[in-house]
Amino acid sequence: MFFCTTILNSCQKVLKEDDIGIINDETIKVSNNFFQEGVLPGIAEFKNAQIFLANNSNATDPLPRNFDPNNGEDPIVLGNQLVNPYTISNMQNAANILWGGAAPIIEANNLYVRFKPNNSEQIELLEDVQDLELQDFPMDYEVLQDGDYFQDPNMGDEEIGWLYSVVPVDYSPPHGILFEVITPLFLTEYTLLEDMAESIANGAIYIYSRDQSGQIIITRTDVEPNVAFVQQRPDPCELLPEYTCSGGGGGGGGGGTPTQTQGIFVEEQTVCNLPSKILPLKNVRVIAKRCFKVWRGFTNENGQFTVTKRFKNRVKVIIKTKNENAKVCKVRGVRLWQMLFPCKKRIGVFDKNELPTIRYVFTKPTDGNAHSKELVYWAATTAHNSVIEFKKYTTEFRLRQIPGNLKLMVTNWGFMQNSGATPMWNKCNNSAVAISYASFFIASSNYITGGVTLLANTLENQMDVIVGYKSTDYKCLLTSAQLRSVVYHELGHAQHYNQAGCDFWGRYRAAIVKELSKVNQVEVHPYGSGNDDNTAPIIATGEMWGNHCEKWYSERHYGNGGSVASDFRSLLQGQFFLNNSVAGLNANFSSIEAFNPNLASDVHRWIPQGLPYDLFDNRNDGSIPLIDNVNGYTINQSFNALLSDVRSISAFKDRLLFQNSNAQQLQVYELFNEYNY
Repeated sequence: MFFCTTILNSCQKVLKEDDIGIINDETIKVSNNFFQEGVLPGIAEFKNAQIFLANNSNATDPLPRNFDPNNGEDPIVLGNQLVNPYTISNMQNAANILWGGAAPIIEANNLYVRFKPNNSEQIELLEDVQDLELQDFPMDYEVLQDGDYFQDPNMGDEEIGWLYSVVPVDYSPPHGILFEVITPLFLTEYTLLEDMAESIANGAIYIYSRDQSGQIIITRTDVEPNVAFVQQRPDPCELLPEYTCSGGGGGGGGGGTPTQTQGIFVEEQTVCNLPSKILPLKNVRVIAKRCFKVWRGFTNENGQFTVTKRFKNRVKVIIKTKNENAKVCKVRGVRLWQMLFPCKKRIGVFDKNELPTIRYVFTKPTDGNAHSKELVYWAATTAHNSVIEFKKYTTEFRLRQIPGNLKLMVTNWGFMQNSGATPMWNKCNNSAVAISYASFFIASSNYITGGVTLLANTLENQMDVIVGYKSTDYKCLLTSAQLRSVVYHELGHAQHYNQAGCDFWGRYRAAIVKELSKVNQVEVHPYGSGNDDNTAPIIATGEMWGNHCEKWYSERHYGNGGSVASDFRSLLQGQFFLNNSVAGLNANFSSIEAFNPNLASDVHRWIPQGLPYDLFDNRNDGSIPLIDNVNGYTINQSFNALLSDVRSISAFKDRLLFQNSNAQQLQVYELFNEYNY
């Protein structure tokens, strides 16, 4: 590599990132007080990360008793605009001080920019397609109070605000979105140059000189006594990032092998009043930010992550429920457009040496207040893990996977309890969101300041899956097991969509909307009474598979051989089932084995929830609750019959027999007849 030597040669070159770390044959040591500390843009100042965690722990936060339209999010409060340390002129000034007459020429390698989207589709393009790290407040301001959202005082609540980001210098903005370059930046991994630039921005003054022996001395002149900065013999740990060293140096690159954190976790509660478990939060997006410098990565299978970018001090760490599988968002009552971003949680602000000590648990609050600020984060992270599990088990079962990049929302503001919906608005788009659908499954007008119409318009072409975590029994029904079963149910629908396509799904979605419009049949919402030949056949077909997946995947997760085997319960037809409620079966299989299509108290008994399991199992049930002499059909054969034109249970029966050479035809007819089909 070609480089300049400040003692032997006087030369200039354009500074490239590959050259950072090697200055010359000598390295530099820093005396105390050499650099001027100051307020850093974008990060609220905390004396100690442990103090921050103690004051902001999810275990000790007071639970708001009044309804919170922001659903647990705290506002960001900005102070004054600060001097940007990373402008080209300031970085060049810092380089001139460090290198003297041989200073390299600084050229921009990043841009500080902002976007002004007009609609939800443009937000999706920036957030999901381009996967930019966006924030809704300017990055060069002092943060007086850190938080989750910023309300521009010059804009209305429901006007989409400016979104700020840092992009590569050769970035090409998407067509049709208002885009501005605020300032070019030079961001570096070499912390010595970074320190000098920040110090100059904070008011420190330096002069460059040589002593009689030719040794370089850099003196800070705005403090007494003057503090010198003298070059000494090199330590490769300080200058060469690619070296593996046990510790960092005094003023060079910082060196050393990055250390894993202790991890990010989520609490698992399976049964009321029993001790909970702590499970790793897997493959979740982690962001470490210091001013304009951003590192992004993911946790591993153990919930751990390693920040590989070099930071000086005071790094803000954020968790976002997002990966290539799905983005988990949450409902809110104002600034509805911000629902399109994943749930995010500030873990804290840490010194670089404290990063390996990070251990954070998303817990279910002990208080049953539905609007606890931490409850929504627990629901979102549980849903996040459930998507990963569903994909893993789907591979084991050799079934068709769910679509990638699903848009999923968690809510407890809808009417329906312990349930969800899978409209697939994002995948099957160009269709309006029915007001009745948005109100029933997502949020009633009591929660949305701008009204449900505005909510529906915001979510048009956006969300695919809605997961409810509303329950009448906070301790025993709102458990990890029950919430996970809702996610599995809805992902079963997404799996069905991925095979049947948008033509089927549009009809299925329209049938539910029609049933919700029947104001004289509220007691059987959202699926109806089963007596409407225009809606019941396709609803029964879709819900049959969703309910089957709910129990089948939950059994895989919690049953024999499951990774989190424990005591748990399964809810079906208004009844709790325990392990061995039906001899030899765990709770989930007990529930579908005991499904009764003639149970008068179940208004949706016409949906054959136990049918795919009865095709699979080897039990002869006699007449309790029905006759089942079919066995040997597989879960794959049942699913493979659910093609686009199979829009009724009768069509499902015919296709199943046709695809499998009419195996056990008489017994199959008898079983379907038991389900009243």
